[in-house]
Amino acid sequence: MVKGPAGAARSFGVTDYDTYWVKRRSAGTDRLTRLQRFLADVVAGLVPPGGKVLDCGVGPGNVYRLLAEAGRRMYGVEISDEAFSLYDFDASGIVKYDLNEGLPNFGERFDAIIAAHIIHHLEAPERYLDAVKRALAPGGVLVAAIPNITYYRYRLGFLAGKFPPISLAHRNFQTPLEFEAMAAASGLDVVSRASAKRTLGGRLFPTFFSQDIVYVLRPASGSAGCAAASSPRPGAAGR
Repeated sequence: MVKGPAGAARSFGVTDYDTYWVKRRSAGTDRLTRLQRFLADVVAGLVPPGGKVLDCGVGPGNVYRLLAEAGRRMYGVEISDEAFSLYDFDASGIVKYDLNEGLPNFGERFDAIIAAHIIHHLEAPERYLDAVKRALAPGGVLVAAIPNITYYRYRLGFLAGKFPPISLAHRNFQTPLEFEAMAAASGLDVVSRASAKRTLGGRLFPTFFSQDIVYVLRPASGSAGCAAASSPRPGAAGR
């Protein structure tokens, strides 16, 4: 059994997301981050103004707000009432729902679906990916950000006998290769993988030099769901 710093056994996952967001707000970790700006830029480069975007796990609403202000038609899913209390913008397109159940029926199909640090919170991520594929419009893409447990500093920490600073809120843990294999099994192809980091290593080798990896995925040719999407325009993922 793995022990925590004070000798207590580590446990993973969140059972009360209202308390989770109270703590996040108290700690100031609900503020806009570089990763969130990067995600918004990636989606803006893929979906023109007026396009429909679904943000799964809206959280504090930073990505949702940026894209809404940039003219995208935004929809969202969030499980926490406390997160809803953070919104000082029009949140009428956001519904309360548990993504472990798949996706709610919006009566729409989406040009892009965002899953930013959400998939590792789910009990059955494969079920979620299947629901995403069905909800994408022709040419639509999934933009997913995952924490990279193969980040080189984490590897060095393990060599020194230290557990990496990975959030205990995560329910499942996957290496990038495992995530890509799961996506492929769900009928999704990797269009690109990138990092919000500006370093050369992060840009060239995100699976090794970045703590977070941003994937653009599309339904595989011939799979059930929508038609293939085009790749991000040059530079769209690096602003």
